[in-house]
Amino acid sequence: MVKKHTSTIALILAVIMIISILSVSTGGFGLLNVKAEQADTDVKIAGDISNVTGIDMDTILKMKNEGLSWNEILEELRDGKGGSDRVDRSNMLLNQSLEEELINQLKKEGFKEEEIIEARLLIERVQFQLNEITNEEQTVSIGSDFGAESDINTYRNLAANIDLAGCLPMLLRLRNDFGSFEKVLDEYLYCIQLDMDLSLYIKDKEEYLEAKQIKAAGKNLITVQNIEEVMLMKLQNQNTENRDTVDNFELDQAGSQLPGQDVAGNMVPDAPAPKIENLTPENPADVLMNEINEIDPMRNN
Repeated sequence: MVKKHTSTIALILAVIMIISILSVSTGGFGLLNVKAEQADTDVKIAGDISNVTGIDMDTILKMKNEGLSWNEILEELRDGKGGSDRVDRSNMLLNQSLEEELINQLKKEGFKEEEIIEARLLIERVQFQLNEITNEEQTVSIGSDFGAESDINTYRNLAANIDLAGCLPMLLRLRNDFGSFEKVLDEYLYCIQLDMDLSLYIKDKEEYLEAKQIKAAGKNLITVQNIEEVMLMKLQNQNTENRDTVDNFELDQAGSQLPGQDVAGNMVPDAPAPKIENLTPENPADVLMNEINEIDPMRNN
């Protein structure tokens, strides 16, 4: 029986909604491209659901190919269907490049599997966004509002130095201190930018805060929110470029045609002038009188 994971299911629903909105906003780039992009999107979403529920990804994709919506799939999994394909959560985490010893240690400290997965998904989401932002082929132009010294190298440094195995325990152990997983991850990002070690906070909180205050003076440090804003800006820029490409193509096609010709150069006959009927409603009294006149024998003689 699949357990209910309300918070993680809600997270996936939010991701699905965002991806759907972005997919609609991109416009058309050809049927084949749209299908390929949709297939990639389905695989990513199925992977996220598989990570949360433990259900084999192929099983989830099969349900999708059968015509179910993502909401319907989540409802079925939440109700316990597909449970025969569920794998042991600890083995699933081990297969995802984390040492079993680390997971067991976190469980011994009292952290639930749902908490471990939620924290992990947040870290991996930020890692993915950083890799997209620093992609050499499509590097986004970063404004001063989005990071330290507007330097793409700062984002590259973050992308290269986030360690899942080191970051995950920090998020779990310090969430109560900072209030949320995201706030702890912000602090972890600060430490990378300031060349500090977040574990010092656990050993000596006062020493950590004093050192941080000195090193962070006058600096605009990157946060999780900054990363998400830059990622959104990059997506918007790509959508704008794609729309411009489509618009330019349509203009080129239109410019190559002569008036009165189709794309193949054949003459197109003039369209007949539309016949506009009188749309003024008839007076009911006049209608009645006309009907009376039609049956009046005096008038029909």
